[in-house]
Amino acid sequence: MRATALAAAAAAGITLSAGGAALAAVSAYVRIDQSPILRVLRSSDVPKYKNEELPSGALSLSQFVADVEPTTAAAAAEARILSRAGFISSAISEFYGPGRLFLKSTVAELGSPALASGALAADAANAARAQAPPHDRVARAGDHAFGHAILLTFTPPVAGWAGGVEVLAVAGNYLYTLKGISKPDAVSRESIDRLLAKVMSHS
Repeated sequence: MRATALAAAAAAGITLSAGGAALAAVSAYVRIDQSPILRVLRSSDVPKYKNEELPSGALSLSQFVADVEPTTAAAAAEARILSRAGFISSAISEFYGPGRLFLKSTVAELGSPALASGALAADAANAARAQAPPHDRVARAGDHAFGHAILLTFTPPVAGWAGGVEVLAVAGNYLYTLKGISKPDAVSRESIDRLLAKVMSHS
């Protein structure tokens, strides 16, 4: 009878102690570092904007690329870039504001400052291909507001279409991005720089 009970308990995921008391089996899990959630845009940074309430807490690599990238190919490319850079954890936030302005803030915690710096150029190239609004012309330049950063400008072919800017910056072993897209109002690089500087000061 005891052998039958032990077999049934094992099948149900329960371990019986020597004394017969039932103890829940401990499931294996992966602990994700939660520090990135402190390093994305917050409601207090843009109090007049609507928080889109993306998944709370830190994200795994698969969760992150699925939320960040618009296509499977872009997500796979982003996963390769971040995996090679020693991905640890990440976070995302999104807001809609006046003038139909959309803001997307991301951060990825990587293996080291050197790995984060090394991933910046590849990440910017992937963003230029995948993150621009359809038909927009993409221009790439340095952003001297930060020590190590790349600025992407999205210029629509027709006035009134969606356009904007995205800044990618590295600080320590964190790779930050902040994208502003608006239709039809223009998005200034200076405003995105100011918001990203505020985000980076959270730490």
